Amino acid sequence: MGQGEAMRGTRQTRLPIEAIEKTLDVLVVERQRLHEQQSGPGPLEANRRAILYWQHELVEARRPASASG
Repeated sequence: MGQGEAMRGTRQTRLPIEAIEKTLDVLVVERQRLHEQQSGPGPLEANRRAILYWQHELVEARRPASASG
């Protein structure tokens, strides 16, 4: 599966919206910590991709069931 394939179609996870929002909160705090510690491009890029993934999952989770698929 290519990078873009996971971002299209059905949700990859079935977590509740609240769990996805909490995951995003944790990732944002982690990103701030990575910036403060000057962690370099690798960890920041991994964090960015994780945030994008979970933002997409949140959009999909909020989409009405009839609209997915």
